[in-house]
Amino acid sequence: MNKSPLDKKSSWEDECKIRIQDWHDKLANLKMKGDEETIKTLQTAINIQVSLSDLKIKARQADHPKQLIWGPILLPFASAILGALIALAGSWWKHS
Repeated sequence: MNKSPLDKKSSWEDECKIRIQDWHDKLANLKMKGDEETIKTLQTAINIQVSLSDLKIKARQADHPKQLIWGPILLPFASAILGALIALAGSWWKHS
């Protein structure tokens, strides 16, 4: 049984490159055949891949705001503590 290159663990981007090359090869073969059923099947597979890619991008974008929410909350607090520590260190150094 032939193993697909997609059977090994790889990144999403690597899998997309493999699928694109596979579809490119299939489209090149379809030019000669002109088989409408195969073209519809390939079109469906491409639409599914585009939908999955879109979902992956949206999921990555949805994870990003979690970081944006905590930044404005924690950054002023951390800056205030750092400023207080620098002020204490400066006053201690001045008096020694």
